[in-house]
Amino acid sequence: MWVQVREGPPGAGTRLEIAVSTTRRDPMQQRSRERVEQILAAASELLHEGGLDNLSTRALAERSGVPVGTIYRYFENSDAIVAAFLDREMERLDAAIAAAVLGLERVTLRGLIEAASLAHFAHHQQHPQTVTAWFGGRRSAAIRDRVREQDARLASWLQTVVDAAGFLADDAPPYGIDVIVRLGDRLMEYVLLDVPKDAQEALVGSYVDMVASYAERYATPVGMEGLPAHEFVAALAERPAHYDGENGNALSPAVEGRRQLREMRLRLGVN
Repeated sequence: MWVQVREGPPGAGTRLEIAVSTTRRDPMQQRSRERVEQILAAASELLHEGGLDNLSTRALAERSGVPVGTIYRYFENSDAIVAAFLDREMERLDAAIAAAVLGLERVTLRGLIEAASLAHFAHHQQHPQTVTAWFGGRRSAAIRDRVREQDARLASWLQTVVDAAGFLADDAPPYGIDVIVRLGDRLMEYVLLDVPKDAQEALVGSYVDMVASYAERYATPVGMEGLPAHEFVAALAERPAHYDGENGNALSPAVEGRRQLREMRLRLGVN
């Protein structure tokens, strides 16, 4: 992701403009954007119907109505198409996690971990084609890179949140949140691919209880008792420190995490 900070009209203050960067060249013309969306929508349908083996440029051309030669103008191969599909799904997953956290009446360390984990699980359940691409596509280096990127971004986001809210004590292991996220990713793979559907939610709940109990060993009183949602968002007051005005240079995962917190504040009208 990139972030740009621009000054709005007089009295409107500063606003954030978010743009998503993927490995493909972002189409600038409306028709090109529409064609890419056609291709990705068709890819989603084919993944849902038959998995990765069902995804070929010929099948995409037939389903999307976009000629094979045109598909290759935007995507080098099928791996690049799956990677772009995952880029789009990552944006939706980020939004789902943020909405789940914002929906809490009172935010605790345990509640934060639970909201993020369950939102991740629910997104995959509701969009089974992402399970195929997310977990089944890891034989491809491009897909592995996308999954690692999402894990790193989520870990940085959660670390930034707990630090800003004062949820963890100073002696908390510096790698703790990263381990929780990476374990969660492996658990989701096992649950969604190998566990019967009627047992999946209970197993995810057990994971949440296990890792939250571990995290609470290092929680501050605030982390245990929590903050009302509006106070929690108000505590996340740090503005992203690294951006390049009009150029919108790419941000590190940690700064990207702070950008998402800033966006939360703007959505709730917290100054």
